[in-house]
Amino acid sequence: DTRRFRFVVVDLRDDPGVAGYVVTASDVSELRSARHELDRLETHDALTGLPNRIALNTAIGDALVRRMVLGEVGLLFVDLDRFKPVNDLFGHDAGDELLIAVGDRLSATVRLGDTVARIGGDEFVVLAPNLPARAAIEELGRRVEQAIAEPFVLRGGVAQVSASVGVSFSDGTSTVSSLLAEADQAMFQIKTARRNGSVARTRRWTERRELAAVLRGAIERDEMKAYLQPVISVDDGRLRGFE
Repeated sequence: DTRRFRFVVVDLRDDPGVAGYVVTASDVSELRSARHELDRLETHDALTGLPNRIALNTAIGDALVRRMVLGEVGLLFVDLDRFKPVNDLFGHDAGDELLIAVGDRLSATVRLGDTVARIGGDEFVVLAPNLPARAAIEELGRRVEQAIAEPFVLRGGVAQVSASVGVSFSDGTSTVSSLLAEADQAMFQIKTARRNGSVARTRRWTERRELAAVLRGAIERDEMKAYLQPVISVDDGRLRGFE
């Protein structure tokens, strides 16, 4: 493959000792590969391999140019909920593993031709071009939420997170910045509402209160038994305590 080599031709026809051309060939395959990797890293996330913000902005701009012919443009701004506890419980390597798995699951959930990008931290954006109506991107957002809610099996254990998903949909005045800002703001409003007590969160709190009440009654009715795990010293075999 001649693309692997760089050729340098020196004219030495006037040199009586050579009287011809000297061709030097150097193998530059590793150099080309390194340059290709640098170009890829400029537009792709190093951890997940997904397009980064630079590539996403370009893709959104291209989709907006084509919207009059092919259809409107939708965005999903996906922010993971309860991601920090995964890092705290399993470690940062597990957090990275989860981010890679989220990227893979998003890519498997969206349509062929959609773009999944990681723009930083635990934030992802889905670009869905060529849409007939806003309902299409909203339906995709629901599918993304359901997909992320499924447990992730990591090397350190099973992790379960959820996602706050904000939606934006193009119109005649949309720009790259306005679409991203609208989706980001929609995501923030959803996340804030959940923190302040959404239906799903209220249900979890209610269930916890009910469980606490049931447990108190169970103790009074002598319906509970405690099983203690002994802690044995490996040095002398003596009982050191319980847990």
